[in-house]
Amino acid sequence: MFNYKENKKYILSYLILAFFIVVGIIAFYIFNPQKNLLTNNLDNMNINNENYIKNKDEKNNPNNTETISASKNISGDNSVVQKIPSEKTSKNYIDFSGWNSSCNPALVVINKDNPIPTNYNSKIIDYKDVKINSIIKNDLDNMINDAAKLGLKIYPSSGYRSVERQTMLFNKQVSKCKKQGYKSETAESVAATVVARPRTSEHHTGLAIDFNEIRDDFYKTKEYNWLIKNAAEYGFILRYPKDKIDTTNVIYEPWHFRYIGKELAKEIIRTGLCYEEYIESIMKK
Repeated sequence: MFNYKENKKYILSYLILAFFIVVGIIAFYIFNPQKNLLTNNLDNMNINNENYIKNKDEKNNPNNTETISASKNISGDNSVVQKIPSEKTSKNYIDFSGWNSSCNPALVVINKDNPIPTNYNSKIIDYKDVKINSIIKNDLDNMINDAAKLGLKIYPSSGYRSVERQTMLFNKQVSKCKKQGYKSETAESVAATVVARPRTSEHHTGLAIDFNEIRDDFYKTKEYNWLIKNAAEYGFILRYPKDKIDTTNVIYEPWHFRYIGKELAKEIIRTGLCYEEYIESIMKK
């Protein structure tokens, strides 16, 4: 029969030995220089936009002031993004700087090659838990209310976003890419395929709205179908259509609509052009 008292010291010895074996294995893994071989090899992988889902953590900063300017200083350690890219990297680069400096503020073209003008100012107001440009309030209100009369629930999930907020989101995505194994330079490039670099997001204007849950399958909903058919009547257009990715350089975003005014929105729908294409056609006249 097993005598616990006589074998107590042997059991204790085995437990101590097992403990040190486990500690040794953990220490070996932590300090083994070969442990990062797998993640380091990720740097050699091709970048594919469809492998990344857009960061949904885009709640507006409740401390934003009523009047904003894109030239505000960016606080904190933002070494990754301080230098706004000036290289003409887009496949179909178009310079809209001249247009942006003279057009109605509601018509600026903001994209990866055309950051928001440093002197751009707009009145930002609170609206249904997000912040928007004040000039879109009435039309946005009417659109949401008219849809509601038909039993459709359309609501803004994201509106105005400050340069500081965009910087935080971009740096957060860069950090996430680094944790996945990408080196600094590659991590920044990968992050830019998911989150716009600071000053290159339309959300800085307060004219862009992300509707409902910002889901990739939003295009399957009744709300989306109604927006596609009716948004132009209220001055909004789908900003990044599926068939215009090569021109906008942005993946298809069925939730992202942009206010440009009723007349122009209807004309763009009639022509079938995306915003860059239409404004370029005006510039050439």
